Amino acid sequence: MSGTALRLPVSSPLPQSATPGAHWNALRIGAVEWTIAHDCAGDLLDANGLRWDEWKPNDALEVIKTGPHRTVYRLQLASGDYYLKHFRMADWQAWLRNTVRTSPAERELQAVLRVAALRLPTFEPVALGVCRRYTVTGDTYLISRAIPDAIPLDHYLLTEFASGNSSERAELRHQLARELGRLAARLHAAGIEHVDLHAGNLLIRPDAAVGSPLLSLIDLHAVRFHASLSQSRRDCNLAALHQFFAGRSTRADRHRFWQAYEAELQSTTPAILTRSVSGGTRANRSSTPSLTLRVGISADRKGNCARLERLLDQAAHAGWRRADRAWRR
Repeated sequence: MSGTALRLPVSSPLPQSATPGAHWNALRIGAVEWTIAHDCAGDLLDANGLRWDEWKPNDALEVIKTGPHRTVYRLQLASGDYYLKHFRMADWQAWLRNTVRTSPAERELQAVLRVAALRLPTFEPVALGVCRRYTVTGDTYLISRAIPDAIPLDHYLLTEFASGNSSERAELRHQLARELGRLAARLHAAGIEHVDLHAGNLLIRPDAAVGSPLLSLIDLHAVRFHASLSQSRRDCNLAALHQFFAGRSTRADRHRFWQAYEAELQSTTPAILTRSVSGGTRANRSSTPSLTLRVGISADRKGNCARLERLLDQAAHAGWRRADRAWRR
């Protein structure tokens, strides 16, 4: 397959997991423009585009989720496993959105590259396909390598986690609460708001060698980047993450999460904490940051925990009410 070797621009670096120096090819097959990692091109594309006719008879293609606007497939190939997202132009509203902003696959690619550049755990994209006719963007594709031995966190907690003995489950609960707290803090410290942050969009790799569960972020199409996150945005993000755990976590679990979250935020971005927690003047904040942090975080930890408990309780009930309305519809 011929193509022009292409590196992604400096502003969009490859993920840390990508092979150093790996080249990407720019190809056009029919109406689809592809940007694809050189070592994957032969496995994923032929002269007609994606190898649908080869994958379907060999049961290499599994539908993970599907809907009017998007289908996610799992590809099991000799070279490894991949996930393929096919974003459709299902209606005139989707077409209109694509005329005024970047397509969903392109947005997710740029988001994952920015997240990976910050050394936050996520997946490795290997191909982007954009169908363009008369300069109008239509269907788009995003392909990524599967993260070995990783499964969605919600699925793991409802299945494999329940099969362990009580002492193992207790230890994992403690580790998971802390790891979730650290990951949420690293996101927020970087100014990242994952609008669709929930247990299904986190992958877990229980790793006995490491001694703690390894978490990775997926589904980054709903990610917003800010210079810094306000307290209200952080609170809303934590409430969204908690929705799955409402009724499945104890107050002790949430306290461990909050301790790890605070400690990670404080060690990573004291400047952000100072701006968002303190209510003093700019001069006061810049002149006494350590005092501000002690007053805003350490001395008021009990109050912060109580405030978070109220927030999570209210958000969980609001989420259940939304689910009830959707079910009635």
